[in-house]
Amino acid sequence: AGLFIRLGPLAVFLLAFAVAAREREQGVLGLALGTAPTRAGYFGAKLLSVIAVGIPILVAPLVLIGALSLTTVGGGADDAVRLVSWTLGAVTYIAILAAISMTACVASRSVQTACAVLLFSWVVLVLAALPAASAVASWRSPVPSFQQMKLVLADEAPAYWTPETGAEQIASILQRYGASREEDLQETINIRGAQLDVAERHAQAV
Repeated sequence: AGLFIRLGPLAVFLLAFAVAAREREQGVLGLALGTAPTRAGYFGAKLLSVIAVGIPILVAPLVLIGALSLTTVGGGADDAVRLVSWTLGAVTYIAILAAISMTACVASRSVQTACAVLLFSWVVLVLAALPAASAVASWRSPVPSFQQMKLVLADEAPAYWTPETGAEQIASILQRYGASREEDLQETINIRGAQLDVAERHAQAV
């Protein structure tokens, strides 16, 4: 998914550039954009062609991998709905990128200008906007560090086992079996196992 977000726009931009640049060099683009009826039809046809090529190349392999993982791992209905939602979002993402790239190619006066605009758009959208958004999100809602999480957990859920607790458990076990020393119960029970049983019962109760 990370590669799709970063390299997907570049792939779509290159597809649109290849379509528009070739026809601009042949003079077809100027003729198609000369009148309003042909302009709308040309733009729509080229937009659909970029989308039709981009979806099988960029979206279909990821959807296939997700579907195979669902069948092998045995995902539930929630996973299937999540996969369908991601597919719809990815198709919409490709369509928006195709519209942006085709608009840039059609509006540019030369092939070099179209190439520069598309590369600049990719740098701004992917290499600059994504890290900036991540930095702003981290600044607005910073993720607590490991030490902070340890302090929170220690405060809200203090550790059950301590040396004092262990001594109390052993004393309780000795009292239950009427023994005064751990050695007296070595042939009867496993002290450590009994302690683990008490700790597990406490964990289940919590």
